[in-house]
Amino acid sequence: MNYFSRRDLLTAAAGAVAVSMLPVSPGVGADPLNLPVGIQLYTVGDELKKDLDGTLQAIAAIGYRTVEVVTFNSIIKVAQMREALDRAGLTCQSVHYALMQLQNSAQKVIDDAHRLGAKYVICPTPWVADPSRFAQLAKVNKAEAVFGALMDSFTMDDWRWNAEQFNKVGEVLKSAGLQFAYHNHSFEFKKIDGKVVFDELLAMTDADLVKVELDCGWVANAGYDPIDYLKRYGKRIQLLHVKDIKRKAGENLGAAMEGTEIGQGILDWPAIFKEAKRAGLKGYFVEQEPPFARPPLEELKASYDYLHKLS
Repeated sequence: MNYFSRRDLLTAAAGAVAVSMLPVSPGVGADPLNLPVGIQLYTVGDELKKDLDGTLQAIAAIGYRTVEVVTFNSIIKVAQMREALDRAGLTCQSVHYALMQLQNSAQKVIDDAHRLGAKYVICPTPWVADPSRFAQLAKVNKAEAVFGALMDSFTMDDWRWNAEQFNKVGEVLKSAGLQFAYHNHSFEFKKIDGKVVFDELLAMTDADLVKVELDCGWVANAGYDPIDYLKRYGKRIQLLHVKDIKRKAGENLGAAMEGTEIGQGILDWPAIFKEAKRAGLKGYFVEQEPPFARPPLEELKASYDYLHKLS
């Protein structure tokens, strides 16, 4: 790749080498739920763009064995990712795509998922029937605040429209041998007319067509308990985002998250995995939100070591 400076490439390569020389925990059989510890590649997005092979090989050297991939871009193509994953000895269990992509380019998403060997296609955010609403908000908000403003404007009718789209997409994906799931943030825990949006969204969607990837960090950030959701919706929650936070944002649902390494925050991971086992969880992915106190690969190693010992 020639999209970055030599300095960027050397910095990324040096970081990958440093992590690869750290001790590797033996085997994956001792990992929680007897499932390999996965990683959401969003956590190392910048590193991947600078050095795809070096970053994936560093991840594998830490002990991670499976990944969740975010939507592709002009720098990293699907074929490149699959080849690099194979070289690193990593598998892809799921992939994230925006709702607009799922609506407008369903066949491409299906082809991408199959090429990567993924079983799950995840939608990480809702959208609106009338995209001009987004454009109008962009005129009066800073770029980084536009999406938050859009979420603040949502009514239950907006969520009802999203539920309808999720059911349609889920049916298309199921016919192609893939499972659709929705990934939460904090804004789904806003109350409308006294009802928690996330609960209503699950009630409005087909339990067979629309599964859940529960992001534990965002649930806790909103002031709710991921264990409670695992107890109530365990059969629908098939994947977890393992994400720790320093403190809750509570009712300030648009607030930035204060993330930290797994085991260094406020979430009760032994209890979460105990309930996840009862629910029959199919997979889980470590994800950390920036900013990072240390280089991301170092923090990812600390998170992996904690989870490996947790079992």
